[in-house]
Amino acid sequence: MTPYLIAGAALISAAAGFYGGLRIKQGEWDAATVAAQTEREAALTTIAESIQKIDVKQQAIRERVIRETVEKPVYRDCRHEPDGLRDINAALSLSAGASDVPASDAAR
Repeated sequence: MTPYLIAGAALISAAAGFYGGLRIKQGEWDAATVAAQTEREAALTTIAESIQKIDVKQQAIRERVIRETVEKPVYRDCRHEPDGLRDINAALSLSAGASDVPASDAAR
């Protein structure tokens, strides 16, 4: 019976050591969880305090509008003398061909 008692005692001590190791690991895990939770709460508190310190201001921005007027020449009132109009028509008929550009009337 002695060998069975020795084997049983060894088995019991091994189980106790394993269980004790589990309890140590569980304690380490619990400590890490508590530390992480504490850090998270500290970070949230710091963020909340920073948000409270923000000062919101509304401003109306008013500036003068600067407008630039650019005048472009319009040639609708351009008048040619009959000699100048003939010269223009001759130049147009030479460059584009007589059939492409219709002849214009005499000056008004």
